[in-house]
This record gives sequence, C-alpha cells and structure tokens, in this order.
Amino acid sequence: MKIKLSILLILTSVLSFSQDKKTIKKFVESFVEYRMKEGKFIKRTTDLLAVGMLPDETIMNCKLLTIHFTSIDLLSGFPYKNVFKVKDFKTIVYENEFAHNFNGIFKKMPYEIFNLAKYDYNYNPRMWNFVFNNKSEIEIIYGFQGDFELVEFLKTKGFKFSKDFKKDMGLD
Repeated sequence: MKIKLSILLILTSVLSFSQDKKTIKKFVESFVEYRMKEGKFIKRTTDLLAVGMLPDETIMNCKLLTIHFTSIDLLSGFPYKNVFKVKDFKTIVYENEFAHNFNGIFKKMPYEIFNLAKYDYNYNPRMWNFVFNNKSEIEIIYGFQGDFELVEFLKTKGFKFSKDFKKDMGLD
C-alpha cells in the first residue's frame, strides 16, 4: 500500500511539475509576442527579458509569475545564475527556490554579466504578473489596468481563467 501511495505521489508531482513548465513557457512566449505586437521600445540587441516566480501570498497553492523587459544597460542587483534565449531575446531568471522551474524550458546560453548599472532603473515598466493555480488557470493579473485586449489575446492563446478571475480583478 505504501509503495502504491509513493508511486501516486511521485506521478502527481511529475505531472504537476510538467504542467508548470508548459504554463511558464506559454506565459513567457505569449508576453514576448504581445509586447512585440505593440512594437514600442523593444530591441533584441539592447533589451533583456527578466522572469521570476514566487509563491503568491494572497491565494493558497498558487504561484506568481512576473515577466518584463529591461535594458541591458540599466540592470543592477538582479540575482540570476543562467541566461536563456526566448524568441531571440536574452532572458534571465530571478534566482530563488523556484528558479529550477525554468530549467529545460528554453535554450540555455553562455553566462553573461548584466548587472552593470550603478542603480537599477526600468524605463519600460509594463510587466505581466500572473497568479496561476495548480490547474494552470489565471487567478489574477497584477497591473492589469483594464487591458481587455490583453485578456482577449490570452484567450486566443488558450489560457484558461479561474471562475473567480473577474471577481479578483474588480471588473464587476
């Protein structure tokens, strides 16, 4: 009985971990696509994609995924160990206990030092901050600011929204 339970727990964690990787990849690639569609300020040679994951403190068993562009010349104090390539952009992952979730998703590149600015400054503060649950449904988008075009874009990309999404976003 203990062996069956152990196998079930391992299988569940592997499936959950695999789902997280698919979700992360989908969010990050969709962010790049959406921002490139806007076509403002983003340059593959001077901009860097910064991503990270944290536990969400507002909703139990959910994770917060943050994604934004920053200039290579303006980065300071961002903790990272690896550089990846996402849709031709150099990408760094915030180094914490969730950083391993990004391993194996994107092509790894040689390490580079980007924290060269004296002070951290982000000239392009539009970022996506998603809280998603263990079913990969979007619970909350922080910084949403009523961008209904974004919601429609996410729906066309196959993202699912939790039943409480509108309530959490204050759209009623």
